[in-house]
Amino acid sequence: MIALNEALKSDIANFWKWFAENEQEFFNVIKNQDDIPEKFFNKLSPELDKVEKLFFLAGMCGEEMAELIITPDGNVPKIVLVEELIAAAPSLPNWRFTAMKPAHDMGENAIRMGDYEYCQANIWFYAIEHDSHPDVVDIVLVHEDLNKENESEIANGTFIYLDNYLGEMRMVTAIDNVAFKPKEEAEAELIPITKLDAYLVWREKEFLQKYENTESTEVEESFSQLSAELPNGNPLMAIMNMNILKWENKASHPWILSIEIKYEGNDSGMPNEDTLNQIYAFEDKLDELLKGESGSVYIGRETADNTRTIFYAFHDFRLAGSLMLAAKGELAEGMELSCDIYKDKYWLSLDRYNVG
Repeated sequence: MIALNEALKSDIANFWKWFAENEQEFFNVIKNQDDIPEKFFNKLSPELDKVEKLFFLAGMCGEEMAELIITPDGNVPKIVLVEELIAAAPSLPNWRFTAMKPAHDMGENAIRMGDYEYCQANIWFYAIEHDSHPDVVDIVLVHEDLNKENESEIANGTFIYLDNYLGEMRMVTAIDNVAFKPKEEAEAELIPITKLDAYLVWREKEFLQKYENTESTEVEESFSQLSAELPNGNPLMAIMNMNILKWENKASHPWILSIEIKYEGNDSGMPNEDTLNQIYAFEDKLDELLKGESGSVYIGRETADNTRTIFYAFHDFRLAGSLMLAAKGELAEGMELSCDIYKDKYWLSLDRYNVG
């Protein structure tokens, strides 16, 4: 893992210093159920926002123990930040601090939302196998009351149930694709939802064993320049590692990091020389931060319409997340930085560059 930058470390330290100064008051509010939205949530939210826009839950987990759960709400790029934030939390006698929504033993408990219930008695799943993409974990969820009219509502409720049953981390990272089907349209034998966790553990173990000794260094770099014209007439220029795009073991690095840099370009959307040098300096910083770290692959970059997009693939999303946390603030002023980290075991999102 790459260390946080100093500014972010300072923001995290300041947040916990503030929390520790107010923890007794907050504990009493939670314990006594004393207007929690006003006296706790409304005070905590702006302070946490000084670190990052994150979400949180709070409640009692014992007679004299309150719990604060901080969650990225399924946003993969923010998972590492949440974990770093919780790791830096102070030790307070009446508080437990938790990263991500944990799994719960749901048993026969049901979650009721609107007109529907969600429980082990009315939710099933089955898996879809892909001969061409055997490592993809593709499941279909079936709820007893699902139909075409209520699919969105049922899907939302089922996801909330699974968040509680599997825990947020497994829900976000272990499943590649999810679809919903009414019971009468199911195309395979229905499996009780209580067996989903075991299925995901088995698939993850099988996947890790398959690629545990795979290294990207086995592929020789071979960069090619690609060009195209956008519908608006502006040029698109890309430099991609064509050998890595044809690598047969892509699935060993299933997490794609897409970094977007917005800049003020010329009339054709390309950066001027000064801007380009600033972007190069940022890219050099990324390389420097990754030096000595295993498990990353540089794929290439695209420039078009006032945007530079840089692509990496990672064995573990945490390295991708820590890279972006460390690089925060390194880009020159006047340019806007954003990123996405998503699971794409066969790099299908990059197929457009795989030419020739």
